[in-house]
Amino acid sequence: MSDRDFEHKKIEIEYQKLQLDKLKAKNDSRFFNKHFGVIVTGIISFFAVLISYYQVRLAQEDVQVKRLQSIESQQRYNKMLEDENREKENAKRQKEKILRLELTQFIITNYEAIASKDQIKRDLILELMVTQFPSDLVNNFVKNLKENSRNLKLSTSQTTFKKFDIAQDIEEESSRTWYRDEDGDGYGNSGDYTKSDTQPDGYVQNNLDPYDQNEKAFPGQTAFFTINRGDGSFDYNGDGLEEKQFTTIGQCIESCGSSSQGWSSFIPNPGQQGQWLADCDFKPLRGGCNREFEARTQGGR
Repeated sequence: MSDRDFEHKKIEIEYQKLQLDKLKAKNDSRFFNKHFGVIVTGIISFFAVLISYYQVRLAQEDVQVKRLQSIESQQRYNKMLEDENREKENAKRQKEKILRLELTQFIITNYEAIASKDQIKRDLILELMVTQFPSDLVNNFVKNLKENSRNLKLSTSQTTFKKFDIAQDIEEESSRTWYRDEDGDGYGNSGDYTKSDTQPDGYVQNNLDPYDQNEKAFPGQTAFFTINRGDGSFDYNGDGLEEKQFTTIGQCIESCGSSSQGWSSFIPNPGQQGQWLADCDFKPLRGGCNREFEARTQGGR
């Protein structure tokens, strides 16, 4: 084959190749035009599914937020009721204590009439007591009067009336009663006391210590502790309760952009460990809102 024939053959092959490329492009164009609607529909369907997924996720987040808000609201309401009941109970006890003290003073002041052998004089003073004090206190006094009439005494030097149940917690002289302060926190043990004209070492005048084996347990304590005070109780401030340090349920807010820190699902008691919601992060590849928890021990006081 001559060079001329070779070049001619080469050009012919190039031409055929070009024709095949044109035909292929034409077929591709026909395929795209034929299936354009299907492709567009598929893309739209994909994004519709994606949008629906995130709408469902957001709706679920909204339901959870409302549920947690409802739980938190109920907890606040329950705490408010507990506080109100505690205040009422404290007011009731204080009122009863004042009445007991007033009745004791009344008995001391009118001792001669109460202890008189004159029945009329005794009846008159008892009728006066009924008009000034609750009947249950008076009845208790009359009962004790009958049972302890021989032991009824009045100390003229100390002006102390001690023989009745209604006055059994009144000491002879507050300045002469000293209470043991074993932990050195300045508050004494009501069950460990002595009488003295001068202050003994390790004793104080008050008896307000809720637990005399721990210097951190005293009236008005504001700190919270994760370890009990020594007897299994977390009542560090002596109010008769075990107040929890953290009482909220955590939640992810603002479409998982931020978090309201709190417990994962339930509120543990003081000294118990629970899961604490520390942060929220939106991660689509992990199913949306990613919650980060950490272990935490509930405090109490």
